[in-house]
Amino acid sequence: MINAVFWGPAQGVPPFDFETFHQKLMAVISEIVGEGIAAGELRDADPGDVTLALMGVLSFNMDLDLAHPELGLGRDGLRRVLDLIFSGLAAPARILTNQETLR
Repeated sequence: MINAVFWGPAQGVPPFDFETFHQKLMAVISEIVGEGIAAGELRDADPGDVTLALMGVLSFNMDLDLAHPELGLGRDGLRRVLDLIFSGLAAPARILTNQETLR
């Protein structure tokens, strides 16, 4: 709802501190990320980068749900995308054969 009001027309928008909302949301996600890194549940990466990656997925999904609900990911779709992020997108490293390295 907050994204609809934030990105919608200014007429009739109730007074609300949107920046504080987004800052607090980022802070909460950043805290969760920091705890995950400290516990070894997430790899040792820059917490700010991880937070931005997660916020990108969450924010885009919320916007898509509001603007085009028929295209929204839904709970299962969001879970799949987050699983991709948490498990990593890179394919496992493979050992090249001599023939492949000569190409």
